[in-house]
Amino acid sequence: MIQQKKKQKDILTSFKKKTSESKLCFLIVKDMLLTGFDAPIEQVMYLDRPLKEHNLLQAIARVNRTCGDSKKCGYVVDYYGVLDFLEEALSIFDKDELGKPMESMGSLYDEMLSYRENVMRMFQGKDKENIDELVKVIEPEDKRAEFEIAYKKFAGAVEALMPGHVSVDIQNDVKWLSYIRAAAKVRFNPEKKLDIADCGEKVKELISEHLTSTGVMQWIEPITLFEDDFEAKIETQMGDEAVASSMEHAIKNVINLKMDENPVFYTSLLEKLQQILEETKNDWIEKKAKLKEFINREMEKGEQGKADELGLSKREFAFFETLREVLEGKNEVEENVVKEDSVEYIANDVVELSKEISKELNKLIRENYLVDWTNNPSKTAQIEQKIYMFLISKSPKLRQVFGAEAMSKIKQLKESIVKLAKIHYGELG
Repeated sequence: MIQQKKKQKDILTSFKKKTSESKLCFLIVKDMLLTGFDAPIEQVMYLDRPLKEHNLLQAIARVNRTCGDSKKCGYVVDYYGVLDFLEEALSIFDKDELGKPMESMGSLYDEMLSYRENVMRMFQGKDKENIDELVKVIEPEDKRAEFEIAYKKFAGAVEALMPGHVSVDIQNDVKWLSYIRAAAKVRFNPEKKLDIADCGEKVKELISEHLTSTGVMQWIEPITLFEDDFEAKIETQMGDEAVASSMEHAIKNVINLKMDENPVFYTSLLEKLQQILEETKNDWIEKKAKLKEFINREMEKGEQGKADELGLSKREFAFFETLREVLEGKNEVEENVVKEDSVEYIANDVVELSKEISKELNKLIRENYLVDWTNNPSKTAQIEQKIYMFLISKSPKLRQVFGAEAMSKIKQLKESIVKLAKIHYGELG
């Protein structure tokens, strides 16, 4: 691998030197000329004798095959002037399908400068040293999408022009923008891996060296909420606002991923989170402290912790939360006339009934489990019927809670429980 990189570097150095003396220099930017000998590792072609038509296409097509991150394009150096015949050679192709397989280095350089201006303009007037202020520019999702497109166009053009046609100033802009991109990933999508491989081998190496030297290379990797050093990672070179925002997005990501598994439990967590965000609006230090406490108290304990307290499995706990919400909803104190210890009695009664039904549902589904029942309509109907008949059997107790509405509530519960069963009992572990 080291020898291959050295060989590529030597070729490009030689290419840079020779192109200053050549008549024309073209860059192949698309893998479109699928003709002739296939040589994906060949990157530079020197033309020093007359070639026309098919022979010309076969010659230049040898360098236009991409080869992973190490080769995104090929270079053609024309000493003889044979590319004057390129238009004639390409006449056999449909121009719409062919696109623009080649362009001059000068033309690509102008494009690169245009891409650079577009992406740098997004941060015009901002303090280049204030990462929080810079990241805030692309906080809206549409702005982040715009930045990603503009950044990749700029980085792609730089990749094609490196090393001979890219100044230190331009390289520094790539580094600076990559730092912003990594910081935005940590702040808004900490759970995702930042892909820098699509930037090309040379730009990737440039970015990696810069992020390593600044101590934020770890930002590229996913940072999950429950890592031991989660807080330490997100606090690296970031202010209170950015850290609080990273915590907020990490919490929301977990809640969104888990919501279908236990809608009642995670909706409750989301409501608590929203309350914290509202109470600490514009006070980033307080928000950071309260979110840290919320993570330690609510998120780390999670479903399993709550389930263990009740003596339930995680699957049973999902049923329990749904049942408890429906049952407690019917037992809300009307007109504030019920005594306090009476309310407490009702609450305890609801918890015990919810636990009882949850455990029996778990046993019922396991005993009647059918392979692939979640995808087979006939099997799904059988499990649904079993659940419905089980709830009917519990109607005497449910009538004590729901009264005349018992049957309609049973049908409502059946729908919710079947939905949860499909998620938790698709396969039995």
